[in-house]
Amino acid sequence: MSLFLLVLSEVLCDVRLEAAVPCNRCSRVAFCSVACQIEALTTHHVVECPILETLWSSGASIICLMALRMLSQRGLKYFLDMKDSLKKDCDVIKTSQKYCPADYRTVYNLVGHPEMRTALDYLLRTDTAILLFRCLKVAGFFNTQPTKPEHELTQDEVFVGGLLLRHLQLLQFNAHEVSELQLESPRTLNSARSVFLGGGLFPTLALFNHSCDPGIVRYFQGTSVIVRAIKNIHHGEMIAENYGQIFTQTPRAERQASLKSQYKFDCVCVPCTDDWPMFKNMNQGIMRFRCVTGTDDGKVPKCNNVICVPTDTSDFMIQCPVCKQYTNILKGLKVLQDTDVMFQMATRLMDEGNVGQALDKYIVILDLLDNTLAPPFKDFHLCQQAIRHCMLSFGNKSVVPKKVTK
Repeated sequence: MSLFLLVLSEVLCDVRLEAAVPCNRCSRVAFCSVACQIEALTTHHVVECPILETLWSSGASIICLMALRMLSQRGLKYFLDMKDSLKKDCDVIKTSQKYCPADYRTVYNLVGHPEMRTALDYLLRTDTAILLFRCLKVAGFFNTQPTKPEHELTQDEVFVGGLLLRHLQLLQFNAHEVSELQLESPRTLNSARSVFLGGGLFPTLALFNHSCDPGIVRYFQGTSVIVRAIKNIHHGEMIAENYGQIFTQTPRAERQASLKSQYKFDCVCVPCTDDWPMFKNMNQGIMRFRCVTGTDDGKVPKCNNVICVPTDTSDFMIQCPVCKQYTNILKGLKVLQDTDVMFQMATRLMDEGNVGQALDKYIVILDLLDNTLAPPFKDFHLCQQAIRHCMLSFGNKSVVPKKVTK
């Protein structure tokens, strides 16, 4: 579950509206039920109700609205109670304290890259923080009668203003979109598209690093994010997600420039380090076999080298150039032949709407391919994409009328 959530279509719980329940103070939002309405009117919406029109007309981005929601959702007292602890080293990830994603401190210490920001960047975000602060003050967030002139702020107000600025910085790098899968019919997975609904801050998910060859897929069930593996991830390997740049679709130079500009880091994932080819450039005339030297018990060290073999080879005993041992690729060739038939069967099951059965077969195929060949190669990534499509169908989805062309 997200710690802070802002869904654009339905304010609180991301349930599709069937009989909308209005706010009794404004006409700007709707709720899915009376229970949802009551919860919102006793938490965030009691603050946001009088200022939503101003925020929307200002052109504020969803990041700005989330920066404010992070405060309105918990209320002033929650933050004032931890004011002193936030001034100390309160990073629960770097201490012996138990990690709890519902603890605001896990959000407070997410990366915001303040040392890499320009003066103009700070100026723009400070200007936005002032707007959000003024909105909170007008909405009665501080719940106090003014005792000072308008231009003089209390210590609590300065503290909240600082939190708003901090939120604007960390949300830039850590927020995730909340989406659903939109289909033209319940069985049209291949033509489905992901539709943006809103944004959420998921503290644990925000800790995942990027790879241009991600090991997971994420989808939403209600407002909860589900993370599942789409390839074998071995002990000690990083569990990486993707920040929008996939090696199969985008050249390395373009990926790295985009990641550096948006997220302020130089990508050193395997596809970038080894300069893996894009999907359309993968050589179908070469098979990348894994060297089978070594044993699982570690008595004979594993070589882990990749042996490149032409697809038209007539030699089934291939010598590894590193360990000098021979690998019999005949069994591997038989496996590859079997996976072609299995892939066709799995695809037919998916087209028929039997997604669960299709997913089971795709996972078996991927395991066979992974034990035989080393990526990148087309069949492996096609299978990964099919697994991703199957898993996405388990999340939020809607069926829209098919467009009719004359």
